[in-house]
Amino acid sequence: MENKKQISIRLEPEIIRASEKAIAGRSYWKRSDFINRILLSVIYNFDEQQIYDMMRWSPWNKKKVECEFKETDEELSYEEHMTRRKMWDKK
Repeated sequence: MENKKQISIRLEPEIIRASEKAIAGRSYWKRSDFINRILLSVIYNFDEQQIYDMMRWSPWNKKKVECEFKETDEELSYEEHMTRRKMWDKK
């Protein structure tokens, strides 16, 4: 696994407020942990089309959005797990 890389990004104020609220009282979590884990959850559990649709969405869009993230007791096989990990490594 590659080391994490520090980059600079511009975030909407709502994202900063939400991240600070989510990590409040959890001294072991940092803002970058919050953002990194959410992004990892998205790229490992949503397909390319769903992510494309998320990128096109905006808070001013009046269409209803349905999405769910729910962990189950079912475990992925080693092959499924590695396929998800490598999905974004394609060049």
